[in-house]
Amino acid sequence: MSDSVPDAAHSTPAGPAITTRLSWAETRELMRQDHARYAPFMGEDASLSKRIFWILLPGSLGLASYRLYRYMHLRGWRAAANLMFLVNRYVTGIDIPPASAIGGGCLLGHGAVVLCGRIGSGFTMMGHGGIGGGFDSADVGAGPGLPAGGIVAAAPSRVMRRGDADPRRGEPA
Repeated sequence: MSDSVPDAAHSTPAGPAITTRLSWAETRELMRQDHARYAPFMGEDASLSKRIFWILLPGSLGLASYRLYRYMHLRGWRAAANLMFLVNRYVTGIDIPPASAIGGGCLLGHGAVVLCGRIGSGFTMMGHGGIGGGFDSADVGAGPGLPAGGIVAAAPSRVMRRGDADPRRGEPA
């Protein structure tokens, strides 16, 4: 599985592919990559209590929950995935719909994050920011996504559409 392809399918220049299946092994690998991004903050010789603290932070808990309900969504368990999404949203403040595709190694620094659409590997959102979430076809969430890995976004960032696309003129995103 490629680091930049969240669902083990073919990627396009527009971003990670969105597939109809995601194996449990692939889901665990994505979660392992996410955990590896948090590990340097914990320290190599982190105590059990420090590791539990980091795992229960809204960013890591919300991302792990997303990985689980994304797996459920792609397996066809849509009602359960949507319910888990809502619980995750209310508990952690992180709004990542089940249809979103996020590459491995994602780091969410704080709660109150909105991520929609396709996002490449190594993405970092530091909080109070958003990717996608609009309602038209030029929205990043509905269209091209952020294919590049290693992007860091911090408050007050909002990425809604490509700068060169103008939906009022009928230009595609």
